[in-house]
Amino acid sequence: MTWAIAASAIWENGTGSYVPKTLDHDSWSNIIVQSGMTTTPTKADLLSAWVKEEGDIHWGSGYPKTPYRMFEGGADENGSLSFSQVLYKDRYGKMPCAAHSDQKLNLYDPIDQLKTMVIHSAANNNKATGSSSCWGGMHRGFSGTKPMREEYNQLLKFDNNVNQMKDFIGYIDNKTGSIVKRNQTAKEDDYETLAKAIAIYNGAKSTMLNFTWPRIIKFLKYKEKSKSNGSYSANSICHSCKYSIKVRNRSELFAGKLRRYVWEGGAYPSNLT
Repeated sequence: MTWAIAASAIWENGTGSYVPKTLDHDSWSNIIVQSGMTTTPTKADLLSAWVKEEGDIHWGSGYPKTPYRMFEGGADENGSLSFSQVLYKDRYGKMPCAAHSDQKLNLYDPIDQLKTMVIHSAANNNKATGSSSCWGGMHRGFSGTKPMREEYNQLLKFDNNVNQMKDFIGYIDNKTGSIVKRNQTAKEDDYETLAKAIAIYNGAKSTMLNFTWPRIIKFLKYKEKSKSNGSYSANSICHSCKYSIKVRNRSELFAGKLRRYVWEGGAYPSNLT
């Protein structure tokens, strides 16, 4: 947990030239309130849960066992070393993202390994000379103009000018059991933005930048044994959505307190409470 505390502080404070402040104290406090939690998990708890979903083994194991260094992976990725996966040339390009090269981290150090993951989630740099692009989900959701946040009544190119969320009401408050209504023109809140930021790390960038999280829950497909995302479309399989849900539903975070959404199922009185 000491390592997670040190690494998660980057979300609060930023680091270097390419990683601004993203998930700060106020945003995290909003997420806790919006989730209806009675306990208060920390951002270090978030990182710990996220790491465990990525893989159970990161330190002192593997084959052969390496008890005094980070787990070195197999042939699935060239030279894999725990979270150094974010630097794989076959996936991210031959030149590393400047947010990583700017930090000069030692990837045999477990704290720096976690920092690499956090940096990748929060980086703000586009492709530039000598580096590849790495816009992180935390940056898109919690920095600057927050370009990832969409209005619930969004119209996409395959919607034919029809609001697919016109029957969306809101969600059930986990503390009170009452319905929290959300205006059609409102943008996604911090809770929903975190859900999408985690999914972007898992590779669902196009989906997360264009769909609202409630729309994803309603229209995209869950497949228990999925291993990858389907093509970007109105009803494709969203493996990264499942990934985000599994991270946030761990005991360290919001287990049993994930948001339950409400859609109109028929006529109802205007004073519904």
